[in-house]
Parts: sequence; C-alpha cells; structure tokens
Amino acid sequence: MMMPLPPSSCRVYTDPSLAKGMVLALGDSDDAEWLDPCVGSGAFVDALAQVSVNPKRVRAIDIDPERAGNDCLAKTLRGQDFISWAATTHERFDRIVANPPYVSISRLPAELQKTTAEFRSRLTGTQVSLGSNYWCAFLLASIDLLKPDGRLCFVLPAGWDYAAYAGWFRENLIRFFERIDVHRSQAPMFATVREGSVVVVAAGFGVQRGV
Repeated sequence: MMMPLPPSSCRVYTDPSLAKGMVLALGDSDDAEWLDPCVGSGAFVDALAQVSVNPKRVRAIDIDPERAGNDCLAKTLRGQDFISWAATTHERFDRIVANPPYVSISRLPAELQKTTAEFRSRLTGTQVSLGSNYWCAFLLASIDLLKPDGRLCFVLPAGWDYAAYAGWFRENLIRFFERIDVHRSQAPMFATVREGSVVVVAAGFGVQRGV
C-alpha cells in the first residue's frame, strides 16, 4: 500500500547555494557517513557530489515514491516514512543535513500523525505532540541517529526562535552537543515561506556531557 504523503504545501525546496553552504559548514572526512532524511529533489546530495563525497557514503530517505534525477548520488530509499525508519534502523551517521517539512503535525494524514505521535527518542525519551510541527519530529529522530562526535545542520522556519513547541530544542539541544550555532535570516530564504529562517549547526554530539 502506498504511503500517504504530507500536504504539498510543506515542500520547500532548498536553493543549491544554501545546500552547498550547509554541507560545507558540516565538513567531511574520508569515512564520514551522511544522511539526508528528506531528500526531495536532491539539492543536498547534489551538493555532496560537488565536494566529491562518494554516493556509497550517503543515505537519502524520502516519503515520496517518485524517483528524482539525483537519486543516483546516494543510497536512496523512496516511499519510506523517515520517522518510522528512524525508529527501527541500525544505521548511524557522522553528518546529517536537512531541510525538513514545515507543517503542523495535526495537518498530516492520520497514518503519519500516528507514527509521529508514537515515536519516542531512544536518547532523550522525548516525544513530539500533535500540536507541534513536523520538523520537530525530524530533528528529534535525527539526533538519535548520530554517531559520537557527529554533526547536523538543519534549515528551519523562524518559529525556532519563538514557537512554544520548539522550546524543548532551544533549551535542551546544547546538552547533547559540544557547540550549537544558530544563523538567522530576517529575509525569506524560500519563495513559499514569507517569514525568515534559521540554519542550526550542531557539532560534537555527545562530547560535552558524555551522552
């Protein structure tokens, strides 16, 4: 049975220059394993290819089953709900880069609401509520998939700064990383998102508090 898709309005495509900047912000090493949890048309895997990251070191996931031209630049798995996959996979990653979907969880199809509400972080025990945004689930699940000293970079809506549902991340993310940098853009980064955006870069997973 085909997986139900989130509303098309939550698909916000990443500009190639932004994608490359986020990849460069994380840096690479010869054996680093990469993850893009919502690959879409493949802006990040294309950016990784531009800096000579072997596709065998890149895992890409997307709920949309329709193939894209950049799928060959990663080990791409389509038609897969990332939240469900993250709850069961044994794969772990050194770098995670993402532009997750921006939509209220309450607006998702019932099946995706259910899997998202049931997801509990193995690391923190945290769950996301139906009143929060889908990007929160993607970020929470991604943290679980990092290797020690891993890094992640997410581009997020301005709600990161003020939304009540994002409060746990603003207050607690630093507990799990050696360093957090938040880069704010007052001007819209995307044609379909009128508010500003933030790019969150987290490095040194587990270094600070021995998680």
